[in-house]
Amino acid sequence: MKKLHVLLTKTKVALDRWRKFDLRRWWAVKMAPRLHKPFEGSHCGRAWTSEEIGKIGEDLAAAWLAINGRKILKRNHKAAHGGEVDIVCRELDALCFVEVKTRTKVGWHRPADAVNQEKQKLIQRGARDWLKHLRRTDVGWRYDIMEVVLEDGQLPRLNCVVDAFKDSSANR
Repeated sequence: MKKLHVLLTKTKVALDRWRKFDLRRWWAVKMAPRLHKPFEGSHCGRAWTSEEIGKIGEDLAAAWLAINGRKILKRNHKAAHGGEVDIVCRELDALCFVEVKTRTKVGWHRPADAVNQEKQKLIQRGARDWLKHLRRTDVGWRYDIMEVVLEDGQLPRLNCVVDAFKDSSANR
């Protein structure tokens, strides 16, 4: 009987330790060195595809957000009736719905300029779906845009546009 009690106690301690381990935080720390390394425009002799560049940008943005005090709750949240939010995170007691825009060249326009009215509606639809599942009405939220610029041989440049646009259909 004593052996069973010791085994159950050790199991409980191990489970408590596992629950306290924040996998997202560990991942952000693992990704942090990529924020300080020059971007390589190709991998194994071939250029990155646009999907791969977008994924790299989302990874870097999530790492930057976590390092700068935001808790990443979910990535790539898809709403049931269309709409998607790239990153859902929490900063203090506000929810942030973050759209990530990654570019390999910066011309006349900023990456945030690509978030037009149609894209804003898709983000808002994804955010409303998240809030519906949350089942709380007292939570403040906002929409942010993370701009990621990856130029070959240079350090990634990241810029967070806080409260980039307003949700016209919901009363906050």
